[in-house]
Amino acid sequence: MQPQGHVQLVLNLLAFGADAQTAVDCARLCIADGTAGGAIAIEDSVCSEVADVLAAAGHRLGPGARGRVAGFARALFGRAQIVLRHPRTGVLWGGSDGRGDGLALACRCE
Repeated sequence: MQPQGHVQLVLNLLAFGADAQTAVDCARLCIADGTAGGAIAIEDSVCSEVADVLAAAGHRLGPGARGRVAGFARALFGRAQIVLRHPRTGVLWGGSDGRGDGLALACRCE
C-alpha cells in the first residue's frame, strides 16, 4: 500500500489542490496484494458509485462487501503525516492521519 498511498497523497496535493490535512484525510483505495489483477479495497467513506464504476470496468472488488473496508481493518490503507512549506512565505503547516497514532511536527531549524 505504501507507494499507492504516496501517489494518492501527492495527487490530492498537486492535482486537486488540497491542503495538508485534507490531503491526508481523503479516503483511499488500494490493490490489496499489489498485483495488476489484484482485488481493489475501498475505504468505507468512498461513495458507492465508485465501486460500481470500478466493477463495471472489470475490476475485482474485495476483501469486504463490494470492496468496502471499515473500522480497524482500515489499517490496510496505511497512515500519513505531512509537513509542507509555503513556497512564498515559508510558513510550515502539517496534516496528521486519524487512521492511526502520530502527529505532524514542524520546526524551523536555522
